[in-house]
Amino acid sequence: MCQTCSRRLFIGGAAASLVMAGVPGASAAAILRGCSFSQADQEPDELKSSSGDAALDEALIIELQRILTVIPKINPGFQYLVDKQPNAYATTKTYVSGTNGTVLIGVNLVKMLMQQPEGGAAVAGMCAHECGHIYQFSTDFHQRLKELLLIELHADFLSGIYMGKRAEFTADRVWQLSKALHEHGGYAYTNPEHHGTPGQRSAAMEKGYRLASSKKSFDELAIIGESYVRNLA
Repeated sequence: MCQTCSRRLFIGGAAASLVMAGVPGASAAAILRGCSFSQADQEPDELKSSSGDAALDEALIIELQRILTVIPKINPGFQYLVDKQPNAYATTKTYVSGTNGTVLIGVNLVKMLMQQPEGGAAVAGMCAHECGHIYQFSTDFHQRLKELLLIELHADFLSGIYMGKRAEFTADRVWQLSKALHEHGGYAYTNPEHHGTPGQRSAAMEKGYRLASSKKSFDELAIIGESYVRNLA
């Protein structure tokens, strides 16, 4: 568990979860388009341990800890990224002592989303996706998948598993998020940072959601997800 999270958890009593009800289409699309990952030399301009909003920080920490109860084999640090353009990404670089890899969450991105009705659900989905990248880095999935498209679709699949493990994420809510991706996502096949078509991303996430109720372990589901996204792509 990241040291920053441990120090600030449950300050003055547990805050309400980021996950509430409903997923606004614009928020979901914006957050999933903004995601990226980094294994090499990408350096953030500035990192912060707080967004400046104590209640938001506490709620986000709680959500991140919930994700770590579902996704195994990971011990990432979490830091806020001072993002010139709304963004979030995962990196193999470690910025928090005692952790492995880092999930960088854009301050502007989170604040923008939280201004939307029920934007916390989209923030939770983004965090699960980025933790999915940390899982890929911590196992051999990143090397096996190799292609950016497959890596991103697999992270969508893994985030779907997390949604399926949480009672708050009903099938209808996942459908809303999928619909937002389908309507607002991109088809930029020539873009080197292409994450997949809206239909591909929706399918990967929904597949993970549907399989989450099985008795298979997360690792077993991740292997199924690898085969699924290869066929999907």
